[in-house]
This record gives sequence, C-alpha cells and structure tokens, in this order.
Amino acid sequence: MDPDAYLDAVLQLLIKYSGNWASVNSVRVETSRQTDYESHEDLQKKRGICRRLAQVVSQVQAVEADCDSRIYSKTMCEFAGCYAESLRSLKLLDIMSFSIPSFAPVLSDLTMALVSAEAQAIPRIFASTLQKLNVYSYPKHFSWSYFQDPLGASKPLRFGQLKELRLNFTQDPSAELPMRLDICEPAELEFPMLRVLMVSGCLVDTCDNILARTHESQVASVVFGGALGAAKSLSRSSFACIDSLIIEISPVAASDEDEFYSVTNRLFGDFAIKHSGGLHIHHTDFALSVGMLQWTSLTSLVLQRPMEFYDVIDLIGALPRLEQLDLAEMRLDMLATEEAAAAFGERLDSDTQPFEAPVEILSLGSVVGECPFHVSAGAVQFLMIKMPMLKQVLVDDYLEEYLDLFVEEYMDEIPHLAEIKVLAT
Repeated sequence: MDPDAYLDAVLQLLIKYSGNWASVNSVRVETSRQTDYESHEDLQKKRGICRRLAQVVSQVQAVEADCDSRIYSKTMCEFAGCYAESLRSLKLLDIMSFSIPSFAPVLSDLTMALVSAEAQAIPRIFASTLQKLNVYSYPKHFSWSYFQDPLGASKPLRFGQLKELRLNFTQDPSAELPMRLDICEPAELEFPMLRVLMVSGCLVDTCDNILARTHESQVASVVFGGALGAAKSLSRSSFACIDSLIIEISPVAASDEDEFYSVTNRLFGDFAIKHSGGLHIHHTDFALSVGMLQWTSLTSLVLQRPMEFYDVIDLIGALPRLEQLDLAEMRLDMLATEEAAAAFGERLDSDTQPFEAPVEILSLGSVVGECPFHVSAGAVQFLMIKMPMLKQVLVDDYLEEYLDLFVEEYMDEIPHLAEIKVLAT
C-alpha cells in the first residue's frame, strides 16, 4: 500500500469509529518495509489527506517517525507540517521535505536526519526556544541558517534555552574533506545554557565551534566519539568541574603516541570529574606505557588491544578511581616458563594488599599464553583477591567453572569473594 493510501485508510478508520481523538497529543509511526514505489500523485492530494487527518486528531504536540521508505517519510513531513503552530517535539529519522516556511517558537525538542546527497526542504526553526537538538548524519552541506529566526539573521545565533545537543557525524565518501560543523558558512553561535553535549563519529577538530561558545561552567555531561585529533579540541576546553565525561577514541597510530598521552592526561587528569570518567580506546599501534598515564579521574576503561598480565596489575594500581575495566585480551607470556610461574606462585601467596581502585566489574576478554591451566586460573584469582569491591568478573568459558569452585571454596577465608559473580564472555 502506498503511503497516501495508507494515511487515507487510517483517516477513514478514525472517522468510522470516531471518539475523542482531540485528546491524542502524540503520534508515532514506524515502518519496517522498504518500497520502491515512486508516487506521481498530485502533491495536493497528499496535503489534503494530511490536513483532513490533522482535523480529526487536532491537538497533536509530538510527532515521531522512523521510516525505511522515503516516500513514507515525505508524507510524514506533510503530516507534521499540519501542526507547525503547535508541535513541541518532532523526531524524523529520514530525509526531510516540508512545504511550510517555519515552525512556531513552541518547538523545543527536535531530532532530524540530514542527507547530503538529497535535496531537502527544511523550515526555519527558532534557535531561541529549542531545548534539545539531535542531528543525525550530519552532512557536509549543513547550514546553521536553518535555525535563524524568520524575521532576520541575528549574530551571534543564540540557542538561549538549549540544554542538550547531539551531533552524529557520518563521513560522506564523496567528500573531498572531512565534514566540519562550519563547512557551509562560519557561524557565530552561543549555547549559554548547554548541559549535555554528545558528539559521535567526529573526524576533525569540529568541537571548537561549539565549545568555544558555551558557558563551560554550565556543561555537566560530555559524550564524545571520534579521532584523536578531534578529541584534542575537547581537551582544549576549560571545564571547571564536570559530572560526566565519556570519550571513545578511534585507532591511534604509533606516530601519535605522544599526543595520545597529552590529550588523555588532560581529559582525565586535569579535568575535575565528579562522577563518571570513561575512556574507550579502539586500538593503539603501541603498548600503553603505564608510567605515562595521569588518568586520576578515570572510572571506566575499555581497551581493545592485548595487555600483558603484569602491565594489567600496574595499570590498575595507577588508576585510583577505576570502577570498571574491560580488556580485549590479557596475555600471560611472561608466565610461560617454569621459573616465571614459580615466582608468580610465591607472589600469589604473599601479595595480598588490595588495590586502591574500587573495581566492581572486570572483563578480561581472552586470557592467552603458553602456560599451564593452573597458571592462567591463578592469574585471574590473583586479581579477584586484590579487588575487595569486585562484583562481576567475565572470563573465557574454560575458566568459568574453575573460578566458581574457587569462590565457593575460599569465600569464608576471603569474604568479599562471596559477592563476586563469575560469567563467561
């Protein structure tokens, strides 16, 4: 069924069964079927159906549509446009094509997906009244002028009530340069009330245009994902104090090792983070040098590269606030010889001083090494014994049953073991 016929059928059902449809204040549409149907119907027919539907369901303040079919998406734009004067929340996750000139200032929550390759008709949106803005597939031809008040451009463009800003970048393979926030025109922006900033897929130093125009004392939470060079722009900020800082860094080349330590030490050493400081490192072409780390505010670390067992011990010892550690692989090559295994056995018996870090979740990925099973199990046991706050440990399947028995046998002697749940990865 084509989208126009579908909406017409919905309209007839609403009229047939009547009821107090005026009390409906939100509409959500989701389609999961792709269609190759290309409508050549007169645009006035589409608008007429939407207007009649809007007359029946007349008090809508929120519209959300996730349409696989762009034909459906365009129809939903026509439908949402019927409520241009009353919409407070609009979430459209496909191409936008409106026939209205602007939304009313009551619109405060906007989620929109933009596509560089498609011509899009986007109404003017009042920057001054938006409280939440979420932009998907941030394209190379994006323009901040969409948010200028219809009465005329104001400089700077002030998002006076915006508290949450999310920018989800998608790299256009046809673009000669990586996309930037100001690729279309340099905009003078102000975000004086911004509390939450979330940026993903960022390839270059695109945060500068945002962070330079926030009152950084107001920002409470930052979630950032992208290249090291882009994270560098974030490290240049001057957050006096922040509740939460979550950073995900794409693979780092060996040539960027010094900058990696400089940026991450600034983010998780110099910044005062009240609650959550999370770092996810996809890969580095160099082994982490624990002596170079100053991550004193870090509470969660995900590292998608192998790490030697003794380096893991040093790492935990260097992160006093660490609550969660997730490793792709813990290697036991240093314990492969009989002499090394014997020396480790003596340390296991004597080194019972707990870590300072309050680790609650430990995920070790694969535990790998040319050493006997009891040495592999002993390495994990050693970490469990030295983590008095540990609640969950995730290990290879072959270790799960053995560690469960270890917990059961020694929990009277080492009481905190009774609180640990052993799970297979």
